[in-house]
Amino acid sequence: VCRVVKKRRCAVGFAQDMDGDRLALVTEKGEAVGEQYTLALVTKHLLEKYSEYHPVVVRNSSTSRMIDDLAHKYSARLVETKVGEVNLSRRLARLLADRRLAFGGEGNGGVIFPPISLGRDSIITMAFVLEYMAKKDRPLSELIDELPHYHRFRRKIPKAPDTDFSIYEEKFRGLFPGEKTSTLDGIKVIFNDGSWVQVRASNTEPVIRILAESKDSARAGELSMKVEDALTGIGKS
Repeated sequence: VCRVVKKRRCAVGFAQDMDGDRLALVTEKGEAVGEQYTLALVTKHLLEKYSEYHPVVVRNSSTSRMIDDLAHKYSARLVETKVGEVNLSRRLARLLADRRLAFGGEGNGGVIFPPISLGRDSIITMAFVLEYMAKKDRPLSELIDELPHYHRFRRKIPKAPDTDFSIYEEKFRGLFPGEKTSTLDGIKVIFNDGSWVQVRASNTEPVIRILAESKDSARAGELSMKVEDALTGIGKS
């Protein structure tokens, strides 16, 4: 897709997953920007478009702080859920029942806009991206550059059979004593500089997922590696 966009001088490239519920973007320069930016770009567009309705933005616990920054900038309420499309859909459905304008999604390129659907929908996401590009009349790369930027590192380790997640949690807590933590989904440590690192058991495979994010690439890498080194080997005799 990147090669075709550049060769054909396209304004944007779109890449969907197999079932069409997630979307990745390619700029006019032929650069894949990463799925986190799909939700961020659409969120910014919708916050500008519907600001008078005081919208609510819903994201899961592993989604980038880009969404938090945008919600704060536009004085929108932010709601966090556990990872999993169904958790987002249920929260959005409750907000819809309360007659609130709400939207959101996941950092994997999955956007949910309840007036259209309570599931992730790459088709409406493409429409919003094109609408925003037309409104701004500027290259996609410039619109991406205006978004908040964070560096992310993902790691995973095998979950030891018959080992409760609480064992991993206890070890993880010991790495960062005194820091702010959240146990909404696994355990997440949030630092004063906005960096964070999360450990949770996968919903789809027998692994422990480690995710770290920071405005500083080196710090995000160090956090994820520190946690991986500490948790690797748990449960082995």
